[in-house]
Amino acid sequence: MTTKFSNMDQKTFESVSESLGNLKGVTLTPDDVANAALFLASDDAKYISGQNLNVDGGYAIASKLNVFKQE
Repeated sequence: MTTKFSNMDQKTFESVSESLGNLKGVTLTPDDVANAALFLASDDAKYISGQNLNVDGGYAIASKLNVFKQE
C-alpha cells in the first residue's frame, strides 16, 4: 500500500526509509507494523487507551523535520 502511495518500488521505499530513520541498519517491514497492531489488540495492552503508537524507529521524535519540536 505504501509503495503505491509513494510511487516507489519496495526496494527503493525500504532504502529511503532506512536512510531517514534513526535506527541505522534496521529496515521497517510490514511485520513490524502488524506486530504493533497485534500488541495493541492483546491482553498485554489492556490498560492502554487513547495513544498513538508510532512505528517509525524514532523518526517522529528525533528527525530534523521534527513536527513536535518546541521553538
